[in-house]
Amino acid sequence: MNREYHFRAKGDAEQIRRALESLDGEIEKFDLREDEVDIIWRPNTDTDPHQQIADMMRTGNHADGILLLELFLSDDPADTTALFNLGMAYSDQGEWHRAIEVLRRLIEYEPQHTNGLVALGVALLRANQTQDGIYELQHALTQGPDNVWARQNLGAGLLQLGHHAEALEHLRHAVEIKADDPALWFDYGRALQMNNDVRAAQKAYRKVIDLDESSEIAQRAHAALGEK
Repeated sequence: MNREYHFRAKGDAEQIRRALESLDGEIEKFDLREDEVDIIWRPNTDTDPHQQIADMMRTGNHADGILLLELFLSDDPADTTALFNLGMAYSDQGEWHRAIEVLRRLIEYEPQHTNGLVALGVALLRANQTQDGIYELQHALTQGPDNVWARQNLGAGLLQLGHHAEALEHLRHAVEIKADDPALWFDYGRALQMNNDVRAAQKAYRKVIDLDESSEIAQRAHAALGEK
């Protein structure tokens, strides 16, 4: 028998209903009481609602995705998958303070959630809380030393603070782990340039172009090389 979810939500009841109906499952109860909706929902066999919500947001439907994640958290506030995905969604939408709040809740429930720590660090950097962001990213690296996302964003944060040599080491490690990522090579080139290693920076920018000549990041690499 599939799990039964109990949701409580405030807001536009019809939007909530439409969002739920986009998932593979059945609404068994939908009661509107004053300004709150009381819902019982059951997924169909072998359905992973979190994957469906992630797919929904990848296609650009962030509003319904966020609404649904909030619903799942009303059923289980300790749902770490929902917390992680919601924090990421808020961060990507520029709602950094909401992202920070959600991701801190995630880490309280699961301190060893390395990608959660990285996401928290990134949200803090985006909110211009650079020192706090660096702390969380360094914490993430104690759990996952080869986490490329942590290395890349820690490098970016350190560059913001003017710690160019330290940033360079993290970005060098990142391109060693994932040598086919043009964005990593671009950031590595920037770090080399800020460390006054112009020749190595030029090679890094050339690598960006070689990896994906038609991309926007390749155009930025051309500009960094002084090319049109």
